[in-house]
This record gives sequence, C-alpha cells and structure tokens, in this order.
Amino acid sequence: MAIFNPVIFGWGGNDYTVPAERVLGLVAEIEEVITFTDLIATKDRPNLSKLARAYSAALRYAGAKISDEEVYQGLFKPGGAVFLEMQKAIIVLMAIMMPPGAVTGANSEAGSKSGASFGGNSQAAPTRSSKRSSKRRSAAAG
Repeated sequence: MAIFNPVIFGWGGNDYTVPAERVLGLVAEIEEVITFTDLIATKDRPNLSKLARAYSAALRYAGAKISDEEVYQGLFKPGGAVFLEMQKAIIVLMAIMMPPGAVTGANSEAGSKSGASFGGNSQAAPTRSSKRSSKRRSAAAG
C-alpha cells in the first residue's frame, strides 16, 4: 500500500498524473532543484528560474515534453500577473511535496495560465488532540 495518493497537476490546459507509488520520486526530482524549506523561506521573493526549473522537472517526471524555458516564460502571463503565477506554482509544488497526513485540504486550486491544479495527496486524517502532561517542563530535576 502506497503512503502517498496520486497527484494531478497541469500546464497549458493538460493534466498530468503521477501514481501514488511514484510520488516520492516526484518529490525527489523537485528537491533536486528547490527544497520544501526553500519554498517556504522565499515565498515572497522566490528565485523565478529555480521555480521554473522545479516545476518543469515535475512536469517532465509526469511525462510532459516541456523545457525549463517554456515554464519560465509561462510565469510571465500577459497583463503583469507574474506574482500570481509564481504563487500558483509554489502552491502546487508545496502541495505535491506535503505528505497526505500534513495536508488539511484535499484540493488547492492553482490553475489559470499555468493550468496547474493539485488533485490530491488526499484529505488529512482527522486530527486528535493529545492529552497534555500536567507536569511543568521547567521543573527542577531532583
């Protein structure tokens, strides 16, 4: 049984599916270019060339015939919506990279020019609050 669920994302009106048993390989391809932590840390000012390279690597892993340059150009949507396209790509990459138990929503919409949409690392399991210890953590050892 696979830990991940299949992911669906797209580009230019085409959807690409990566089966559950290949999702970790997809994550590894993305992380060859940019790590999850890097995506979070540079969310407001990411390196556009790295973002394009990571997204195109994911697309190629899923079977698309696309170059890094095509994805980079796609970030520059007519009308000056670069920031919006950049955010969409970041959302899709982060959603792909998050394990199913960490995802709180089943679907993140990231579509438009990039055509990117995330169809699932499924819904997160319901969270349960754990019983907290009544002992103080800072109590002196004795």
